[in-house]
Amino acid sequence: MPDRMILRDRTAVVTGAASGIGRAVAISLARRGCHLALADINEAQLSETAKLAASHGQSLRITCYALDVTDRKAVASFPLHYWRRMAASIFSSTMPASRSAARSTR
Repeated sequence: MPDRMILRDRTAVVTGAASGIGRAVAISLARRGCHLALADINEAQLSETAKLAASHGQSLRITCYALDVTDRKAVASFPLHYWRRMAASIFSSTMPASRSAARSTR
């Protein structure tokens, strides 16, 4: 398997990790031994995702961040060391249609 597909001991950033597709992706990556930097605005559900992911490996590093991906300053302040050494970035967050439409007209 090509090195880029081996996720064990690599790090992935998953936004929208508190529920839905983001949660499913985080758990799937954890099953493959991938360390996780999880981000979402829903801290309670994000904590639950971290617990579910942690159940798939004792040696996994899982960190959680309250992050609103629609806030440019918040995204810019996201810890840089994750961007430098990540295996993948999974942006599964969704914006309400009204915000998406407002941004596309600028």
